[in-house]
Amino acid sequence: MPSVVITDGDLAMRNAIKRVLPNAHHRLCVWHLCRNAASNVKNPKMVSMFRKCMLGDYEVSEFKHRWEVMVKEFRLEENNWVKEMYEKKRMWATAYIRGNFFAGFRTTSRWEGLHGQLGKFVHSRHDLVAFLKNFGRFLEVLRYNELEADFESVRGDMVLETNLWTMGVKENAYEIRDGRNSIWDSVFDARCVYLDILCKKMNRMGGRSDTRFKEIKDWVSNKINLYSEEDKASGDVNENPTNQAGRTLKDPIRVGSKGCASGSSSQARRRPHKCRQCGVVGHNRRTCPLKRKFDAYIESGECEAEMSHISAQGVEFMDRIIDG
Repeated sequence: MPSVVITDGDLAMRNAIKRVLPNAHHRLCVWHLCRNAASNVKNPKMVSMFRKCMLGDYEVSEFKHRWEVMVKEFRLEENNWVKEMYEKKRMWATAYIRGNFFAGFRTTSRWEGLHGQLGKFVHSRHDLVAFLKNFGRFLEVLRYNELEADFESVRGDMVLETNLWTMGVKENAYEIRDGRNSIWDSVFDARCVYLDILCKKMNRMGGRSDTRFKEIKDWVSNKINLYSEEDKASGDVNENPTNQAGRTLKDPIRVGSKGCASGSSSQARRRPHKCRQCGVVGHNRRTCPLKRKFDAYIESGECEAEMSHISAQGVEFMDRIIDG
């Protein structure tokens, strides 16, 4: 059973901890307390003093004195949040929680990051059976990632990672090292790690004398030849992956983080702008020469004469239709 629990102060969580873990010490998250102080008091100097009172390794009497000074200085005697925090001082003040082992944790940030990973497998629409099944899958992924990290630290080669490190390069590195387009098996990784440990011990012991060195060298060479023949007979041959189609792990392509690549500006990739009036490239609707001619034609008065002539012809035509 855990001896300490860190939460953001949710009331439901507090009641559940009292009921399920009555002997655990419940501590409030430092980050959430500072954020609440900033939102309820809105004074950066008060938040700084509140943080010192919270994290300072003081005696209880000194903590009370500093708290009273802070309350008087910022006139917080009637602030409800400050009163509530002082009543909960045994859940966040270092002066009162001293003696409990928290392993250096003061916030819930690590757990919130773990909750984000868990959210990829578990959703609110899952029932109890689906929750347990997907939670088991989540634990398997965590264990596999831990085993793979241990395997990388023991067997793998150090690779300089910079801002240019991309997923494509990482995939190529895994493919070159493994030699097959397959996901590593956790059992295979564990066996390789254990054999590496045994080989390191045997290297230290075998290198102390010529007799041991020759004996171990001959035995290992015979085993390698034997297992190679067995793999060839079974069809499971893993050739040197660095010789496959001349593929080697090279430096990644340098890509700028901002702007466009050289020689391919955004202007070159844009479509040519056409005028909405005439459809010709090179000008817009306001500077269109056709529109200017049309406006000049309207202002000249010739348009009104033609329109009146057309209107007179139309009236005469309609009269003929009605009479005839």
